Amino acid sequence: MLIQQLRQLEQDGIVARIVHAQVPPKVEYHLTDWGQSLCPALDELLTWAAKRPLLKREGEASKA
Repeated sequence: MLIQQLRQLEQDGIVARIVHAQVPPKVEYHLTDWGQSLCPALDELLTWAAKRPLLKREGEASKA
């Protein structure tokens, strides 16, 4: 599942994949410039999400 996500991000130009010819195999991923350009938007999304009140778990008694 993770490899599928990484491959899709690579196809979208968000990450770059570097394969090292060695044993055992070694693969590195890093953000491209395009991927780096997403950071401000992701930071804003995290800030927004942190402000959201926690949802109660299903079946948890309400505190009144």
